[in-house]
Amino acid sequence: MRPLTVFGILTTLITSAFIGSFIRSFDVLKDYNFFNDKECQRVEIKMPSEDLAVFGKYIIGSTADGISMYYKHLSAEKAPAGYLISIDTTTQKVEKIVVENFPSKYNMNAHGITIFNKNQLYVLSHSYNKGGEIVFVFELEEQDARVQATFVKAIKISDEYGAYNSIALYDENNFYLTQWIPFPDTVYGRDMSFFTNMKRSLLFSYTKTNSVKHCTVKEDLVTCVEKAHGYVPNGILINGKTLFFADSLAKTVEVFNIEENFDLSQITTVPISHCVDNLSYKDGVVYVTGISKIFDYIKYGEAVSHGQEPIFVPGGFSKIYKEGNEWVSKEMLMQDKISLPSATVVHDKNIVISSIIDPAILFCPLVK
Repeated sequence: MRPLTVFGILTTLITSAFIGSFIRSFDVLKDYNFFNDKECQRVEIKMPSEDLAVFGKYIIGSTADGISMYYKHLSAEKAPAGYLISIDTTTQKVEKIVVENFPSKYNMNAHGITIFNKNQLYVLSHSYNKGGEIVFVFELEEQDARVQATFVKAIKISDEYGAYNSIALYDENNFYLTQWIPFPDTVYGRDMSFFTNMKRSLLFSYTKTNSVKHCTVKEDLVTCVEKAHGYVPNGILINGKTLFFADSLAKTVEVFNIEENFDLSQITTVPISHCVDNLSYKDGVVYVTGISKIFDYIKYGEAVSHGQEPIFVPGGFSKIYKEGNEWVSKEMLMQDKISLPSATVVHDKNIVISSIIDPAILFCPLVK
């Protein structure tokens, strides 16, 4: 009986350690702490915009039906095509942007977006059978107090449907992508069947399978090479020769130096007090958005995949800045006015927050 007793003790210890690790990693017992949110104002929009970027006096968004693409079983074909929006932070007016010359053979289901050279908008899209994983490039201009866009080109990455999350430009021929799922979706959307979903969850929860890729564009050919890895690489940005990417599951922002050959050498890891999503930059400060508790994300996904009413997922943002020679973070705002917040940008004295699934924009005063 003794070996059985020892085995039983070991099993109990291992099980307890696993459960304890799960509870800590996924914020199961974490309490909500809302602050700096009392003056925030919610404005409804027709479709959610997962990411945001600053263009002059406007904020630019690009919409998509995230629920159909990421949470419902094989439902990407049911997702309506997304579109570009402009946000005036002074009036809180949100308008659909008129786009010239966008080819009808494509669908735009945006994920990450970025602006390069002041007016070049890059939109990373999950276009499935109408484009695959693709980057759309637009030229933005303001005319008659409105933002207009002209389609410039499409950069086809691959047919790894749904695999990529965010994009950051180094120059016109070199950019970096984050891969956020360990294997691609099907052409019909995400397979949420039990065993496939379990495999996906185990891989990104316990292995650094997902990558950050450097991509080179030469004429119509795109070549991408893995340069770094994480659990769930998400938002990414470049400032000079410094690259930042958010790892959602690790709850960190990873900081790298970009070498001459586009390899990445790590500078530091910055822990964040909440789950992390998109990044933005202003005046030496990196802003990282995310939800308060990872466990809420799991519960949200389970509810949607089973056709149940999803829970509200609170969140906010932190800032990352240098204190001496060290990168440090500080939580700046937590709120329950927009569910599953995914992006924050700072514009003048305003903060603008958007969501991957909630069709709304949140306007808040700038928090010091």
